[in-house]
Amino acid sequence: MREILFRGKRKDNGEWVYGFYCPACFGFFPCSPAIISKELMDSGCWKPEEVIPETVGQYTGLTDKNGKKIFEGDIVKGLFVFGEISSVVIFKYGSFGIEWNIDEIKVLDPFLGLRNIECEVIGNIHDNPELLKGGDESDT
Repeated sequence: MREILFRGKRKDNGEWVYGFYCPACFGFFPCSPAIISKELMDSGCWKPEEVIPETVGQYTGLTDKNGKKIFEGDIVKGLFVFGEISSVVIFKYGSFGIEWNIDEIKVLDPFLGLRNIECEVIGNIHDNPELLKGGDESDT
């Protein structure tokens, strides 16, 4: 059974939190998503953390060649179908994978379970967007 895990950046301090995703407010916050940590409070309730909705991403169930968990929104670099590339991990058409353009055609390369041993997480789109622009920060 695969591990169901989400991450998101806290609104108050920008730190990453990991746990269960709760898209409804349930009285915790005024209708904004929350990551519910695995830590229980003294009251026996789950401890909610308010996060920036755009930063929420799900764990793919895979790790990279260094054993690091791969999440939706991570930037991975590795050898894929058309050579070595860097791309963002997305969820599309019912599977996690990476997408890029070849001659103005979008290509989706789904993770097939074995490709992750050839790739490495080098950042994510929220903390390191410059990694998708060739590393030149003046392009951002």
